[in-house]
Amino acid sequence: MWHRSFLSALWVMWSLSAGDADGTDAPGRRNFKVVIVGGGLAGLSAAEHLARNGIGNVVVLEATDRAGGRVQTDTRTFGGEKVEMGATFVHGGSLNNPIYHLANRLQLFSSPPKRVTQEQWVQSDKFLAFDARYIDEDVVGNATRLFAEALEKMDEDNPVPVVRHLNRFLRDAHSDSESDSRDFQLVWNALKNLEQLDVGAELEKASTMEFTSYQELTGGDMTTAKPMSDIIRYLVSLHFPDMFKLGEPVAKIGWDGGSHRAVVETEAGKRYDADHVIVTVSLGVLKNGTDLFQPQLPNEKLQAIERLGFGTVNKIFLEFEKPFWSADDHHIVLCQNASAPSDDWIHHVSSLDMEHHGKKPLMTLWLAGDAAIRMETEPDDVVKDKCTRLLREFTGNPSLDPPKLLHRTKWMSNPRFRGSYSYVSTQSMREDALTLGEPLPSAQDPILLFAGEATHPQFFSTMHGAFLSGIREAERVVALHRLKGSM
Repeated sequence: MWHRSFLSALWVMWSLSAGDADGTDAPGRRNFKVVIVGGGLAGLSAAEHLARNGIGNVVVLEATDRAGGRVQTDTRTFGGEKVEMGATFVHGGSLNNPIYHLANRLQLFSSPPKRVTQEQWVQSDKFLAFDARYIDEDVVGNATRLFAEALEKMDEDNPVPVVRHLNRFLRDAHSDSESDSRDFQLVWNALKNLEQLDVGAELEKASTMEFTSYQELTGGDMTTAKPMSDIIRYLVSLHFPDMFKLGEPVAKIGWDGGSHRAVVETEAGKRYDADHVIVTVSLGVLKNGTDLFQPQLPNEKLQAIERLGFGTVNKIFLEFEKPFWSADDHHIVLCQNASAPSDDWIHHVSSLDMEHHGKKPLMTLWLAGDAAIRMETEPDDVVKDKCTRLLREFTGNPSLDPPKLLHRTKWMSNPRFRGSYSYVSTQSMREDALTLGEPLPSAQDPILLFAGEATHPQFFSTMHGAFLSGIREAERVVALHRLKGSM
């Protein structure tokens, strides 16, 4: 695909030069004003690419009080221990992944680094049933093997809801007695619940195109020993001091192909005139605020925004007085009781992560989709009580002490994000991500440009997808002015 090789070439050029900026005004910079809306990875990579190519009159407007967007590390709540509120994994531990390159350069990984493929990840998990017993390893092995086979055999030409494909695969291809056993079904349902973390939504809402469209990079998934937000701090340090504006939420983006100019107005009434505006806000924000644009976006872009899915994944962090888990417990998949009330979010918690590298006994509960959204609406004391009851049930210890401290994410209720990351919904069309990323009014006259993970047709939902999309849109501006001979 031409756009893959093109972006790869851009990334190589960026990686060879990154780290050489000294924060001074580079010779030959011209006065082509570009406004970047959003200071996440897409906005930062766009600003860096513009500045490095001589377009330095750029301003980044970030609505919140921090850079990074959905990359956010908290090192305060638990007394210096880091918890990743947002992006947790580097998906693809190889040098063709710009995020891996940056994390490796900044020495964020442990030594030796933690690297695992999806298959290894699941095979190393323990599956704990709601009646406080671990599922037999042979049953887990057979169920995970069949589940992986089902994911690999999705028909690219005939997309269906993911859950329908999984159920049909199990029914048609494997009708032996073991697949009908209670424990097998517990593991199978737990794997579906776990898969929702990749999507951010119920598998009924996700299309099999989610898996046939996504391109997995080599090198496995990796976690960092140091804060993921160190990548953000590094990228911000490369920019000129007056380029980044925090606490500047945008109220209106006026674009008019006739005048070949754009006007960005903030909620505080500040006005920025621009030749180009690169919009990097999340798909969740676009879904909830297409009236941000004047004139309104064209119908084909509005329809793409509506059809694409935007999921929610939340984490609940718990600190205990002392660990009640063993040193061998790192990731436990919960096999929930299928007969439990489905409207209570606690019965949809998919897994537990236990921290061992820090000084505090921390546990992370993961959940996705509607359950994650419902969790956000309840007060802390209710959430803590439900987590305590869940852990008592799964450990079989009715006297288990409650956590001493709770902290959690609320990505859906945050008006600056409205969710976590995009997915291919059952309503999506194959070209929707490309349509979302098309500039307006045209590629030849790109006044309004769009970047962010949701605009990448192969790397959606990832940090590297967001990063590469920012370079892609910045290069449109660079190429235009290079063509005009105005650089």
